[in-house]
Amino acid sequence: MTDFTIQALQARRLCGDRVALDWAELMQESRSEPGRTVYVARLRNLWNCSQPTVSRRLAAINAAPPEAGLGRVERVQGAHGRWRVVPRREAP
Repeated sequence: MTDFTIQALQARRLCGDRVALDWAELMQESRSEPGRTVYVARLRNLWNCSQPTVSRRLAAINAAPPEAGLGRVERVQGAHGRWRVVPRREAP
């Protein structure tokens, strides 16, 4: 198991299963991308949902309490539909 998978499993009680699983999937999807970026189009396919649902799921990750230990997702300026995944150790 990876560190972010273990972290997500530990966060389940504080933020719920869906948020924890979404975070683990984001970390997995962004691991090989420059700057840990993900695209909404890719998340729509991964999660089999619409763009508004992707936005709600990303917002739920950002709404997780800090004690859950998850990071954040940030919209990349000037790039349509692109988000940066920021692990907790890098998050402000």
